Order: sequence, then structure tokens, then C-alpha cells
Amino acid sequence: MEFIRAGINFTDELRKIAHESEAYWGYDHGYMTKFDSLFNITKEFIAMHTVYLGQQDGKIRCFWGILRKSDYWELEYFYISCDSIGEGCGRKMWLHMINWCMENHVEKIQWVTSVLSSSSLD
Repeated sequence: MEFIRAGINFTDELRKIAHESEAYWGYDHGYMTKFDSLFNITKEFIAMHTVYLGQQDGKIRCFWGILRKSDYWELEYFYISCDSIGEGCGRKMWLHMINWCMENHVEKIQWVTSVLSSSSLD
């Protein structure tokens, strides 16, 4: 798998991967609608922060995105395409991210996770 820095031209494909990957876990339509509008990746995020995508056989398989806070970093995105789940993409992506963090002297990362139910987004 090859990892490259994502440009804004990848936004639509990364949004689709994030949406489908989130939906894979069985969230209802209301949650997914809110996810798309509140949490899904944007051109602005890609332009302003570090986002890498993993591609193999001409297809994007996964992506991760991290942003710098004052004294730590936040892992905002860590998604695997549904048809790549179970193929080792998550491990490869994790190792790529860890190597990037080591090269860039990132010592502390806070994870951002989705909420447990759609009612908590109201």
C-alpha cells in the first residue's frame, strides 16, 4: 500500500469512504445525516491539516487526518473503505501514522470518536 498526502481533489471520495465506513457499524439514517453535515471531512480540513490516504491497485483503501492543537494533536479521521475491512489496511494505516508522528516529533495524540447514538447529537 502506498500512502500519499491528500489534496482537496480527493474530498468527495474521502467523504464517501468516511460515510460508508461509519454506516458499516449500523447507525440509523438520522445519525448518518448528522454525521455527514457535522463530522465528515471537508475541503477546508484537507487544505489546512495533515491528511494521508492509502491506495492500492488504483483505489483509495483508507485515510487518516490529524490536526494540531496548542499542546497536542487530535486524530480526527481514521477510516477504512468497507470493501477493505479485514485486509490489514487498518494496521498499515496505523503504522504509517505512527511513523509520521515520530518523524514530526508528535508526542501526544487525542482521539476524536463518534458518539454512541444519534440522540446525543440533538
